[in-house]
Amino acid sequence: MRIQLVNDHFSGGGAEVHLHGLSTLLNSAGHQTDILHGRKHPIHYASMLFNPWLYLVALRRFRAFGPDVVHIHKYNLLWSIAPFLAAKHLGIPVVCTTHDFSAVCPEGWMTRGDASVCEKGFGGHCFNSRCLRSTSLALDGYRRYNSLRLALQIPVLRRTVKTFTAPSKFLADWVGRLYPGVPSVALPLFIEAPDALSPASTLPDALTLFHAGRIEKEKGLQFLVEAISKVPGVRFRIAGEGGHKASLQDLSSRLGVADRVDWLGKLPRERVLEECRNAHLAALPSLWVENAPVFVLEAMREGCPVAASRVGGYPDLIEHGRNGFLVERGSVDAWSELLRTEARGFDRVRFGLEATRKIARDHSPELFLERILSIYGN
Repeated sequence: MRIQLVNDHFSGGGAEVHLHGLSTLLNSAGHQTDILHGRKHPIHYASMLFNPWLYLVALRRFRAFGPDVVHIHKYNLLWSIAPFLAAKHLGIPVVCTTHDFSAVCPEGWMTRGDASVCEKGFGGHCFNSRCLRSTSLALDGYRRYNSLRLALQIPVLRRTVKTFTAPSKFLADWVGRLYPGVPSVALPLFIEAPDALSPASTLPDALTLFHAGRIEKEKGLQFLVEAISKVPGVRFRIAGEGGHKASLQDLSSRLGVADRVDWLGKLPRERVLEECRNAHLAALPSLWVENAPVFVLEAMREGCPVAASRVGGYPDLIEHGRNGFLVERGSVDAWSELLRTEARGFDRVRFGLEATRKIARDHSPELFLERILSIYGN
């Protein structure tokens, strides 16, 4: 089978890691893949609605490669509807993987202005209601522009996509609601199994949390810093950079926990995995609605249990009290209670082994390959 993979960018975050892993997985199984990624020229706001230049690029590439199926991943930053229309023109079936909420929410956060999770999904209210991300007139205007863009995209995708897939049931259900008549399948991401199920041997004495990713307000790290100030002895190690870093550093100083919060900066992947192996818990106190971060899978694969907000796709990955913990979103008290309890005695070995077993059971490359080939063939 020949599979044309399409993505906004060649490298970047978790979606791009998955894209290249999928290409390798398919090639190793005897299939042929080609990756088509976008370029910023000529990109501007109008062309993000429809870019005729990228449409022609996709058309030429599809004709040259002759795929049996076009598998589109992230598209909203550059490609927009161009590859969908090109595939439709050539009569090639399209599978679309929604890695985030941009296919159902113009903000991509699914979070309203009062920080509650949106229960409506995309609709006319998106042009008027102020969401969590709309903190200025400029961002308000950008939300309305994205609402217009999504309103134009939805009918195109309804007519061109054969099957949607999403890494979490939460997102797959939302896509199914907005694109009725098009199958929407929850297909967990895959990750290579560890070489051995071995517990960490260098855990520190103090309960140690680790977070890796963008340091922005929506990530909710402020709730965890406040929770740490209420529980003596807990350490928090943070890898990454972002616009909210200075504010969090100031907060940790004001709360008297600056000596217990370690700022590691941006780390290479191997260092991130090492930090996971040497932490008691990976922590994701997300305020916005997350889907299925690759960081969660990698932490669990390394035997590091995950504590995360009970929102979005996290409950698909975390079995509370078995391989990790689900915590009330945006609650300092809930995080404090968890930390206080686990600081008294956390069986990290048992939780870590359960986390690793879940990855081996539900996220193996072999299982993913079987399911994605079935989707391609249907």
